[in-house]
Amino acid sequence: MTRKLERIVLVLCLVAAIALVVFLPVSGFCETLRFVFMADSRSGTPTQKNPTPTDLINTPVLDAINQQILSLSPRPKFVVFGGDMAYRGCYDGTYTFQAWKDVMAPLTNAGIKLYTAIGNHELYVHPGDGFFLANQQQYQNVFTDNPSNGPPGYERLVYSFSSPGGDAFFAVLDSYYLTADNPSPNISGTIDSTQLTWLAAQVAQSNATHKFLFIHPPYYYVTGTNPADNPEPPGSADVTFTNLWSILDNNRFDFYACGHSHLYSRKTIDSSILPNPQLNPPIEWKNDVVQLLNGTCGAEVSTGTPSVDPTLWHISQAANTYYFSVVDINGSQVMVTSYSGNTGDYTAFDSFTMVTATPKLIISPDKGTIGTEFSITGSGFGTRKGKVLLGTAVSKIMQWADDSIQCQLTRTLPPGAYDVTIKLQTKGSSPITISDGFTVEAPGIDSINPASGSIGDEITVNGFFFGTTKGKVTLGGKSCKVSKWTMDLATGGSEIQFVVPRGLSTGTKELKVTNGVGADTTDFTVE
Repeated sequence: MTRKLERIVLVLCLVAAIALVVFLPVSGFCETLRFVFMADSRSGTPTQKNPTPTDLINTPVLDAINQQILSLSPRPKFVVFGGDMAYRGCYDGTYTFQAWKDVMAPLTNAGIKLYTAIGNHELYVHPGDGFFLANQQQYQNVFTDNPSNGPPGYERLVYSFSSPGGDAFFAVLDSYYLTADNPSPNISGTIDSTQLTWLAAQVAQSNATHKFLFIHPPYYYVTGTNPADNPEPPGSADVTFTNLWSILDNNRFDFYACGHSHLYSRKTIDSSILPNPQLNPPIEWKNDVVQLLNGTCGAEVSTGTPSVDPTLWHISQAANTYYFSVVDINGSQVMVTSYSGNTGDYTAFDSFTMVTATPKLIISPDKGTIGTEFSITGSGFGTRKGKVLLGTAVSKIMQWADDSIQCQLTRTLPPGAYDVTIKLQTKGSSPITISDGFTVEAPGIDSINPASGSIGDEITVNGFFFGTTKGKVTLGGKSCKVSKWTMDLATGGSEIQFVVPRGLSTGTKELKVTNGVGADTTDFTVE
């Protein structure tokens, strides 16, 4: 009975595999790209009697970081800044946006593109007066290099762009969007439904392997004792942030990059970390999106006591220490290296690597034996027939197209999981290797009908993975005449018919089914 249950489960798994989109590590696509993320370059409360706009930016630190970026080899294609450029967006009647842009000119003059996300300090004029719509409008007028593909009215505040090769998708959101002045804003922000709907639509149209989201405030706060840094308890983000994270988790974003809290932290948000606030019905995170909090490249460092384990959340908040992160995309891998320093040299202090399990591939079925036909569906295979290997064994190619390959396993292989390697004929392409992509199964007996019989009776055996080539059936060690041997090429469901041989005594005998891969046995009663 146990064996029968195992076979039933196997059938269900095979049926599911036919329609399953399997997210598998693929090494075939090799777009490379480098960019930098940093946030919060504002000064503290100005001490000068009549501060200039540049005085409202921690210019010495930002200058030092810009020089570090220019010294990188290779240089990044772009920098994403996560908001809070200056102490105020408007101070004594003068906007500070162009002054900050001028500080960043060494990068843009060197051909490094600059993208920005708006922070809460961009919207201030006077302490305690809230957010001002005129600041938002001026921001939109100054940062004209930000794309304008967001929802109407959100131009250059909410937008997306892609890498040159199209394999990385980037989106910037605005958690402080104004339609009028707001005298009592929530500085932890909220994500309106317009942005959530827009982002979901953008992601649905993207086939990129890697996806990144940039925004000013964190979803998960890591300190809560310094009201100036975190006015709300850790984790008490608006519920719209949970809705946002659901989009990121469901679409396997690589990371959520933010600032606002003046320190460094990074954490993979897995199923052990609950959504906060939770939804009803409750959900859990499944796809390990990283929160990269890079919250000061000049702003006064937070002294708040961590409310989470500082080791697990990789918190750094040393006094007078500032940060930027270099992100390197190489095929399916993303490596993030973060640097710390002040106005001199910066040194790498934290690094981590993510492997994104895309592009999407369908392998159906992903289990089989000799004679099994299976398909690999994806994209970019080219039109010239290449090779598909299970381990080192070459499969028979039945059909080859740019988006699908039809194969048949014709070589004898021992049972077990095998890497599937697709060798393309496209010039300059690399092989695509799918780890443990196909499992070779030994034959398995599920049922016998009838379960007993006499010499000369025809018996039917049902099971899985008997193969398309007739193997061998023995009963009590004697070979049996096989009149039927079939296998469904998609599911592996198999049927054999044999005749009970002469020369057997009555009683329980071992029935054995053997093919080139392996064998399975069960009991049969000779009457």
